Amino acid sequence: MTSAHAYVILGAAGSGRHEVLADLLAGLPSSLRLVVCVSERELEKATAAGLGGEATFILKTWKWEDGGIEVELPEGSTGFIFVSEGASNPVDQIEAFYYWSRNQRLDVARILSVVHCRLAYENPDLQKWYDACIHFSDYVLLNRREGVPEKWMKSFQERYRKLFYPCIFEMVKKGRVRNPALVMDPLPRRLSQLFDDDDEEGAEPEEPGEAEGDALEVSLDPYFDRLPSGKRAREIPDIGGYLSGGDKVRE
Repeated sequence: MTSAHAYVILGAAGSGRHEVLADLLAGLPSSLRLVVCVSERELEKATAAGLGGEATFILKTWKWEDGGIEVELPEGSTGFIFVSEGASNPVDQIEAFYYWSRNQRLDVARILSVVHCRLAYENPDLQKWYDACIHFSDYVLLNRREGVPEKWMKSFQERYRKLFYPCIFEMVKKGRVRNPALVMDPLPRRLSQLFDDDDEEGAEPEEPGEAEGDALEVSLDPYFDRLPSGKRAREIPDIGGYLSGGDKVRE
């Protein structure tokens, strides 16, 4: 039996993930006990963006431990929001979050991607990186659009529509979304079915195994598949190579 809803926020460092999340949380009642969890390396930026000292949620940090996620949930929490580390591989984080959330008996309601449109526009090679994020996402928030041609914005969205991605796209304006309740609605709209299956109550989730022989290791999601070499079958760019200044540093 699940104990609480969980949400995941994906996106590159500098995309405005923390500011957008602060806006989504602003109108929530103080009676809620949401846990917002950010990477230890991004705590300072998250606090500066307005995610510190709020009465409507508890801010905690997560860290990598033996290839997995380590974070403790306070008793009585009604929801959990996991903010990815924006200078690291989102697929690695989603995979680790999958096993952690199953162990915690969390019901993953929605996964959001915040797109740094200027970064994506100036670096076409990042298409595969965003393909990976949006593959898992129910809602895609288009942010940091300054200097980006309208034609590119339309083309970026139309590509996913032609591929029949069910997720919703929305423009972020001045760090705010039009309808926070719609964004946080738990109705799934993601292409990936990773979090849609229901484990039997009390069953322990299996950990990823190692590839044997020459066969491709088929796993829970196409993005998790690995070749005999250990590399993922679907490689994506290292986002760190495209970030600048403080965004590139894993603070």
